[in-house]
Amino acid sequence: MGIQGQPLWCGTSAGCSNLTYIFLSLQNNNAIIQIIPRKTCIQSMKNKFVEEVFGVGGYFSKAIGEKYEIRQQQADLAATIDGSLGTKEGLIAEAPCGTGKSYAYLVPAIKHAIENNQKVVIATANIALQEQLVTKDLPDLQKIMPYDFTYSLVKGRGNYICKDKADDARLRRDFHTAKWGKEKKDSFMEVLKWADVSDNGDKSELSFDPSSDMWELVSVQDNDCKKKSCAFYETCFSNMARRKAAEAHVIVCNYHVVLLDADIKAKTNGFGGILPEYTNLICDEGHRLEEIARNFFGADVTNISYRRVAAILERSGKDALPHLEKETKKIAEQIRHENARFFDEVYGYYKKQGSQYLRTKEKGIADYTELVKLIKRAAIIIDDAATVLENKDSDEVELYRSRATEARDMAEKIKMIIDQSHEEATAYWIEAKENQLGLFVKLVGRPIYIKTYLHNLLWAKMSSVNLVSATMAVPTGVANSNPFEFMIQSLGLKKNILTFNCDSPFDHELQSMLVVPESIPSPKNEFEYRKAFLQQVQDAILAAQGRTLVLFTSYSHLNYFYDNCHKVKKKYTVLAQGDGKLNRMDMIKKFKEDNHSVLLGTSSFWEGIDVQGDALSLLVVDRLPFTNPKQDPILDALSELMDYNTFFNEEYIPRAIIKLKQGVGRLIRSKEDKGVVLIADTRILPGNAKYAHRFLEALPKMNGSTNIDDVAKFLS
Repeated sequence: MGIQGQPLWCGTSAGCSNLTYIFLSLQNNNAIIQIIPRKTCIQSMKNKFVEEVFGVGGYFSKAIGEKYEIRQQQADLAATIDGSLGTKEGLIAEAPCGTGKSYAYLVPAIKHAIENNQKVVIATANIALQEQLVTKDLPDLQKIMPYDFTYSLVKGRGNYICKDKADDARLRRDFHTAKWGKEKKDSFMEVLKWADVSDNGDKSELSFDPSSDMWELVSVQDNDCKKKSCAFYETCFSNMARRKAAEAHVIVCNYHVVLLDADIKAKTNGFGGILPEYTNLICDEGHRLEEIARNFFGADVTNISYRRVAAILERSGKDALPHLEKETKKIAEQIRHENARFFDEVYGYYKKQGSQYLRTKEKGIADYTELVKLIKRAAIIIDDAATVLENKDSDEVELYRSRATEARDMAEKIKMIIDQSHEEATAYWIEAKENQLGLFVKLVGRPIYIKTYLHNLLWAKMSSVNLVSATMAVPTGVANSNPFEFMIQSLGLKKNILTFNCDSPFDHELQSMLVVPESIPSPKNEFEYRKAFLQQVQDAILAAQGRTLVLFTSYSHLNYFYDNCHKVKKKYTVLAQGDGKLNRMDMIKKFKEDNHSVLLGTSSFWEGIDVQGDALSLLVVDRLPFTNPKQDPILDALSELMDYNTFFNEEYIPRAIIKLKQGVGRLIRSKEDKGVVLIADTRILPGNAKYAHRFLEALPKMNGSTNIDDVAKFLS
């Protein structure tokens, strides 16, 4: 219950102002709830543990020395998460860039794991953050903290090299690499050499990123794993990572691993799974969870999905069922033929409609009858082959079983998407593209809402769930309302979940300026808008001496600007996404190295870029990042399920606000940074649109201007 008169928990609650805390304590065995002003609460709370770690003379101070600077926001967040873990309450928190959120959640996670003998799982959205946690933050904390704790990184199995497949690749190297050029063959040899000396077999150890077809030859895959029959089962890198996780106090992984683990455990009544048992989950980059979960719970089938099934079917006749060898070859060929016919029919429907992501609202757009019949027949034969091989003690039984399951799943996915028969509200669409490798067609089904999935699989199983991100809060435009409501609703979190909104550690009024040129035409007048944007943004880039990141909402506008920004190209290097010269990571690296370059990017560049110092002084947003529902099947489906005002205010606006916050967050990354945010969309100006104040309220508090000339003045 806690100590008499001492705080049990301190934090903000849904609906409360960020300027107050709810403070819970015990007095004479009665629970006392106090609403305390924030500054008073920080002094009153006196979280001894947090002070010992982050305070004057604390563990961080002793380890770092005179250069250590206390970050009050970091201590506040750590204290709130410590309270949430300690009282088994859920928490959703926004922690802007510079808060030091990774240490703020790792420190209480370590304490909780050690003191309560409970594992804590830290889930992230991307590998880069995982690597930072396990190669820098956690090793540092092992030196700083007074706890003897262990940690482990668990990745999806496909990130590890398979020793058995690597052995096979060495024996059949010439067969696998016959059509490869010398450079690719040399790279493959490097992979095989590394496999012999690696301690953990993690692909991230390689100094280069192997091509997908190369890595598939040698990586661990569920659908071809021999499991316990494999000669390398005990020393398998993937299995070793899981065993290490079973002994760790803190486990780091991505969202896909968390969801897959939960799904497996749900289907096996708690048996199996990827992660050991745990009930404490901390989600970093929480704003990404909805999209990742939607993809996980959805279904995809492509025009090349059949290949593994057809290949193993032909092998069935040779390896196990010689009396069916002719039939297996015949059925495999029929599957290839019928698959081509079926997807040609799907593609024909797609071409008639003409859309990048064509949402299909009608059932039965193509006839799958014969294809599904053949795939189901193949599954039966492959299963029969597995039974024969099992009697022979073959080490390929699991491979055949998994391929049979894959075939059955493929048949069910085709039926479900074409018949639109999923029991939950689902959006269905077609994606297609042509390139040098030929035509690629994908059928897609995605749940429109994922809150029920997350609640049943995750939230209901956890004692404590903490979600953190730099962009979780969305102003509602209504006084005294909860800015976290959009995230709470989207993710299916408890309505009374605790919320916490960190102040920014940066002085944005001093370090940055927001410029919205009132002279620029409305984006609705596309021709005039593009002309004015080209002229005014080029002038701003020249005033900034390059050092500019321009975020576009469409490739067409990016390409128009890149093709016509001649004044800028004469003086500075202009890097454009999609020009085919450099990939995303190389573009960002070059942008950082060249202090006067210009980087043009679309959606993937709106987040995940960290450029500190002189390389970035001007951040340009071409327009408010509204997504056209006709180009986003999920948004399109939501717009049909809700009345217009509800959809616009509770779905459309919040998603655009989060995107804008992510983009603007690229500019100020340290206390030394200085720069201008230029938003070339006058709809954000007060009075121009009824939603303008919601966007402005969501941004850091900067001095503002409507004069483009103020870019040069501020940066001079």
